[in-house]
Amino acid sequence: MKHTFVFENYVPKPKARPRKGQSGHFYSPSSAEENVLANLAWLQKHEAGFDTITENVFVSIIIESKKKLRGDTDNYVKFVFDALEKAQILKNDKQIKSFFFFCEEEAQNDKLSVFIRTETDFLVKLLEMLHK
Repeated sequence: MKHTFVFENYVPKPKARPRKGQSGHFYSPSSAEENVLANLAWLQKHEAGFDTITENVFVSIIIESKKKLRGDTDNYVKFVFDALEKAQILKNDKQIKSFFFFCEEEAQNDKLSVFIRTETDFLVKLLEMLHK
């Protein structure tokens, strides 16, 4: 199983750092921008007509940006993972057992591409490539 999500003219924002609430507990702030990506992803999921993925998966994230990105790589990755869960593409982002991230800065266009494969499908393909 594999699914592809492409968002033209879109570059995600880095996920905000965890904050300490008044009660002393830490929380990860959600942003309106994260909701925008979740809504765009949900629309693509709805058009493709598939159910929420419940299996473990491998995710590839490719960002093409006209500008130099600010923020740490892990914050961009977490932003996308959280949006996939909010969009009900994944039941829980803990299902992501491995991932690939690539960012091309100073690209011709802004674009976010997300590729999701079941973990077993990915591992089978990887083993086939290694044994050629």
